[in-house]
Amino acid sequence: MTEPSNPIQDQFGPCGILCGSCPLGSGAAADSAGQTRKHITDCQIPMWSPFVVGGEAIDWAAVDRALEWMTTYARCAFPSVLAALQLGRHPPAARSPAPP
Repeated sequence: MTEPSNPIQDQFGPCGILCGSCPLGSGAAADSAGQTRKHITDCQIPMWSPFVVGGEAIDWAAVDRALEWMTTYARCAFPSVLAALQLGRHPPAARSPAPP
């Protein structure tokens, strides 16, 4: 039996970095955020943090939202753009922010 190949592992992004060695390209940053979020919940850190110096000042709801966002979006967009192009689809155009 052979190991499944990872198409991202040996490709370079448009930034010039090998995707497999990049925390965004490999998914390591998103995975780490997800694991951190799970550890915070499993260890009930928000419940006991007020009893530790500085812990009362942490907005745990904001931390949770930030880690949830990172779990979803802290990934390189290049692999999905490349996959869309290989399938003959055009990736969605980047939107410019609305003028003030």
